[in-house]
Amino acid sequence: MRKLNIALLFVIIASMAVSAILIYPVVTATEYNVTVKWVIPSDYSLTISYPTGKGEIDFSPAGQNFSGQGADSQTYTANAVYAMNMTNSGNVAVYIRGNFTSNGMASGVTKFNLTTTSACHKQYWWVVANQSTQQIIYTALASAAHTGFFAFSSGTTVTAGTTTKTFKINSAAS
Repeated sequence: MRKLNIALLFVIIASMAVSAILIYPVVTATEYNVTVKWVIPSDYSLTISYPTGKGEIDFSPAGQNFSGQGADSQTYTANAVYAMNMTNSGNVAVYIRGNFTSNGMASGVTKFNLTTTSACHKQYWWVVANQSTQQIIYTALASAAHTGFFAFSSGTTVTAGTTTKTFKINSAAS
């Protein structure tokens, strides 16, 4: 009888184990890919400065006719002094564009030139025909970087006296 009880007990335990396997479902894990996005506002602030004591780009040629006249106060030595300095104080690289506003250049001025080198007429220039056309004068000024520009001008029979005109600088993320 004892053998029968042990065999019966074994059959009961075995059937419980089998039923436990059949009753409990198999659990599978599901994987998901979650996108994480950071939206950082672009800040493309541009700071423009001039040599000490200046608040603008000045030209003082000896007469009404001049060619390749450098801006006052700029120097071409190893420690160059530029007519205009630009610093990207934002957090993204910027394109910098420039043009004269609708009132254009002074009467008789035939050319205005900005360049990062000391050689006149080498990079970005405006003449009477394109003075209001925006030109890119720097393609990707990096964040926290700065650059300087020499300025040159040419003119024929420029009206005597002091004439002030507006050159507009625009910057946008590059």
